[in-house]
Amino acid sequence: ALANLNFLSSDDFQSTMSSKVQAFEKRSKQLLKYNIVRKINCKGMVAGIILRDTNTANLVVKNCVLNGVLPVCTFRESIKLGPPLTITVDAINEAFDVIEDAIRKIE
Repeated sequence: ALANLNFLSSDDFQSTMSSKVQAFEKRSKQLLKYNIVRKINCKGMVAGIILRDTNTANLVVKNCVLNGVLPVCTFRESIKLGPPLTITVDAINEAFDVIEDAIRKIE
């Protein structure tokens, strides 16, 4: 536990965290351009994407999983995203490319 706290509070980790959060929040909010996306709740590296209905959300999750991204399926009209804090900005963008592609296909 102490090793985790030391790592998470280290200057090296904290110096990269703000760029990760910026990329994650920006890409999350960009999903609002799609008609099937009703609302985005995003704070830091956690996001809830509210879609038009449960079936649509389940289809987005299924498509994402088939393409290597594992959002949390809520079995409701929302999906949740919470990547590991050690994720890179490139991996954030790659994951959101998959999510956006899934939404675009369903829309």
